[in-house]
Amino acid sequence: MSTEVPGERAIEIPIANQFLMHFAEEEYFEVGFVLPVNAYHLERSMTHLVIDKYEAHDDYENLLNIDIVDFLAKREFKGCFSISTIEHIGRDEKEPNDWDKPLRALEIMRSALCENGFMFVTIPIGYNRKLDEHIESGRVCFDEMYYMKQIKPRIWEQVDWTDIKYAKYGEPFAAANALFIGIDEAILE
Repeated sequence: MSTEVPGERAIEIPIANQFLMHFAEEEYFEVGFVLPVNAYHLERSMTHLVIDKYEAHDDYENLLNIDIVDFLAKREFKGCFSISTIEHIGRDEKEPNDWDKPLRALEIMRSALCENGFMFVTIPIGYNRKLDEHIESGRVCFDEMYYMKQIKPRIWEQVDWTDIKYAKYGEPFAAANALFIGIDEAILE
């Protein structure tokens, strides 16, 4: 098995890992089954709650197969992570496209957090143009927002929104060529 982190994971996983160190597994949840798949890059075991409507992994006992917009948290969490998942919500589903569903998903995610909770979200630019428009218009908003551009395979640089807003998914490199990173981190201050 290759231990090289492919595509946008080359930047998403190391950044997420810097924040994961602040949380015990039971203190955070994830939307999209990404971190457990990449656990060998994180050098930690994964037992946190994962909410993913479609993924099926019998060997992962904290996987909740529901739509994030139907999630009702039974308790407050200190953190939430979502890595390259929000762009699929409302777009890659069996129902007709619902372009505002990612916005509702982000609201639900925030509502499950304690006061001053932490949230880390990455969104590939160019995959879901309607979501890109929401980012540009400010409807997707975080305390900190970063824009990254892949300049060589697995080599990324921080840029301005104007440098990536027309980026194409899958061109010139496979998968994401531009990435939005949103962070709400009051709990870590």
